Amino acid sequence: MSPDDSSSCTLIVTGKRLLLLTVGFFVLGSLQPAQAQNEAACRRVVSATFGIDRAGNAPCRTLGAAVEDSLSTQVEAVSQASGRAVVRERLTPRDFQIPQGQVGNDAGTPAQGESAPSIQSVALAGGNIAAAGTEEGTRTLATAALNPASLFGSPDGDPQPDDSRTKDSLTVALSTLGDVTFIAPIEDVDPEEPLDYLGVRARLNVTSLTQGAPSFRKVENQWVKTLRASGEFLNRIIPVLRQTNNVPACTKALLRSPESGIQEASAACGADLNPLSLTPKDFAELRALTEEALAEADEEYFGLDLRLDLGDPTLGVADSARGTRLYTGVAWGHRYGEATSARTTIRLNGGVRFIDLDVMDEAVFAAEGGFDLAFSKIVEKQRLQGSAGLSFSAGNVGEAFERAAETNYLRGQLSVNVPLAQNFGLSINFTTPIIGDVGTTLSVKTNWHLLLPGSN
Repeated sequence: MSPDDSSSCTLIVTGKRLLLLTVGFFVLGSLQPAQAQNEAACRRVVSATFGIDRAGNAPCRTLGAAVEDSLSTQVEAVSQASGRAVVRERLTPRDFQIPQGQVGNDAGTPAQGESAPSIQSVALAGGNIAAAGTEEGTRTLATAALNPASLFGSPDGDPQPDDSRTKDSLTVALSTLGDVTFIAPIEDVDPEEPLDYLGVRARLNVTSLTQGAPSFRKVENQWVKTLRASGEFLNRIIPVLRQTNNVPACTKALLRSPESGIQEASAACGADLNPLSLTPKDFAELRALTEEALAEADEEYFGLDLRLDLGDPTLGVADSARGTRLYTGVAWGHRYGEATSARTTIRLNGGVRFIDLDVMDEAVFAAEGGFDLAFSKIVEKQRLQGSAGLSFSAGNVGEAFERAAETNYLRGQLSVNVPLAQNFGLSINFTTPIIGDVGTTLSVKTNWHLLLPGSN
């Protein structure tokens, strides 16, 4: 290479360096005013929005930290509200309906199936048709049970701000409160009497205050905790909040999502929130939580058992049994075992019965009660159940009226309840005396009940 060529290359390299230095000088010169403007804007925003007057030498960094802190608080609130929204979109009152066994309360009639009948009410309405084989032939009874609080007390308006008062949770709570049962014979037992028999039963379950709605809220709260613990919910929601053009509007919509729904929140955030929908694994976990909460709500009952009988509750099996009977008692039951396995139930009841027969000169009282042990498993929202127990009655009735008054006895009872569909079942019951002058009865009942709102 000649000296002239070497000089030319040196000039070219030097010229490129000068060009780069010149461009860099002008770029840096133009960036300094823009950076200063951004810092000034950050200082104003951090002061106006967060009340931070001393932002230091890096106000944009201070603003970023304040936004992160605020975002963390929002995410905490959003995770709870939107987690509940997911639960309420996936679960309905039917998912929290206490399973039924024998429907209605026909205690004190030939169709009675259990020694210590449960006082757990029907959710809406139900009933049974019973055919009872007695020593005097077959007797048939119809039973209809209504839950007045659930039928007429459920709200029709919009949910209240407090999630404990939402329409769904209140519907669930009222479904376990109590019911009224009416019993009447299907055939005409005594053509000479205008009224053969009419029975009225009322059940009030005091533990409904700890059932229904609390189980609904427990699933909501536990589901939120599950999502937060796994980090899945935060991973889903934080990108939405960071990418939206309007963080306040997006956050407000997410907080309202339990009432307004996920779609409205999607529109406000400018993002598809379908990732908040449950995956198959999520849905399985949510169902497991629901089963556990329902089992806990169904673990125990305690309350009042009131019975009124007009006419002849034996339906002609006992002579001179017409009259008026009034029973006031309490009942308690407790279940043991896991939600997904067979459960053992201990049931007790006891009370006093007022007896005023047409053929007696004065009314008498009798102490009555029962105990039974039941083994059950939930199938199709009903109990596949078998039970065995003892019941008794003791009163100051003369020997001549013991059979008519149905007192002074100890008897054993066996019962089997088999679900046939989600709201229909069959039960077979056998009763025989151990002590006392009462008859042996074999009854077969078809049970049905209405389901709470929801999908199968």
